[in-house]
Amino acid sequence: MEKLRDFGIDTLILGCTHYPLLRDVISKVMGAGVLLIDSGAETAKYVAKKLREGDLLSGNKAGGSIKYFVTDSIEGFSNLASRFLESDVHGLVEQVVLE
Repeated sequence: MEKLRDFGIDTLILGCTHYPLLRDVISKVMGAGVLLIDSGAETAKYVAKKLREGDLLSGNKAGGSIKYFVTDSIEGFSNLASRFLESDVHGLVEQVVLE
């Protein structure tokens, strides 16, 4: 990251799914002069816009539910995700096999 910073970039796209979890650390390394863009958040905004345009948004105001699907260890993911998300995800994780 220091090489990017020293090169003088002004914008950095957080393109991997776990980078937003490290946003504070990345921001500290890159400094205040570098704009960080969360690709997941931007994708969510785009999808919400398209759903609004297509009148496809749900009218349900009660909220939804969360389920995590992993191809690796349920226990390993649950422990790590609970730490990063600061919320217990145990019981919300299901292992899937991709063919």
